[in-house]
Amino acid sequence: MKKIFAIMILAMFIISAVPMVLADSDDAKLEMGKESVGKEKQLKAQLEKAREKVESKTALQKLKAVPERIKKAQEKREEFKDRYTEARENHKEKNEELTKTRERAKCQEDTEKCKQSKRDVKTGVKKRLENTLAVITRSLEKLNNRVEESRVLTDAQKDTTSAEIAELETTVNTQVEKVTAMADNATAAELRDAIKETKKVWQDTRKLQKRIIARMTSNKLENLLEKHTEFANGMESRIADLKAQGIDTTELETLLAKFVDQTETLKANQKKSKELFTDAELVKGDLTQWRESQKIVRDNLKATKDTLRDFMKMYRDVKPKAEKDSDDVEDEKESDGTEAKDDNNELEEPTTPLEE
Repeated sequence: MKKIFAIMILAMFIISAVPMVLADSDDAKLEMGKESVGKEKQLKAQLEKAREKVESKTALQKLKAVPERIKKAQEKREEFKDRYTEARENHKEKNEELTKTRERAKCQEDTEKCKQSKRDVKTGVKKRLENTLAVITRSLEKLNNRVEESRVLTDAQKDTTSAEIAELETTVNTQVEKVTAMADNATAAELRDAIKETKKVWQDTRKLQKRIIARMTSNKLENLLEKHTEFANGMESRIADLKAQGIDTTELETLLAKFVDQTETLKANQKKSKELFTDAELVKGDLTQWRESQKIVRDNLKATKDTLRDFMKMYRDVKPKAEKDSDDVEDEKESDGTEAKDDNNELEEPTTPLEE
């Protein structure tokens, strides 16, 4: 009986201890879970900090790389410019030599010296054609570089424009091969054909150059029009700021109204100009009408620029302590004379055909 009683007491002790053990186990698990969550949060925070550090370092590296990229772009531009200038000077030198040679070849005597002078003329013509084609090649290289670095052309326009240049470069290379393969004693008829073909290549190059520059100019004006909206918004915010301080803004409001009217006129004229350019682009036609319309647009741009400057001058006068660095409405530096020009792309015409 005593044994049975002892066994029952032991059983009750074991049964009462089980919940305590289980509770301790659950508490341990809970503590472990909390510890795990804490470590996970800590790890995430460390990862986030590391990521921000990497991003900051990457951004800094990119920022530091900007001057280097600008420097390389400038060096590349200078290289193209030097190569083009060298080709052009060489072309001019050969032209002068050819002029002197042709003068000597006007002799009528049936002498070896006279015959040699006439042969020298033919050789000189061939060299002049080669140099003319070299100038055209350098000009296209320079133009292509300008397109690649353009900030006003879209990626699609850059692709289209580069393809046009590449197509013309193929034509130029073909003509270079034909002229190079010509014999030094080529007939006058062969030289005339070569001159005619080279002149056609030169004319096609000039037309393409003008179209591409016009394309870039048209895009640039579209960008300027978008900025005019920003300018007007900036003027309005400055007027509101002065009004809040109890300052009379009547004259500033008059200038703002004038600027808005001028901008509407500018937009209307630019729209007409763009339509003329688009029509000329479709048929690769003459750009004379477009250029005339550009003169009107440039006059409109000058008017808005003058009004904007008058506004800013008056604004500074009525609020002399304004923060200039943050308060100035950005003037568009190139608003007058917006048509991009590059006198270095001008090519001289090849020599006139020789007489038999």
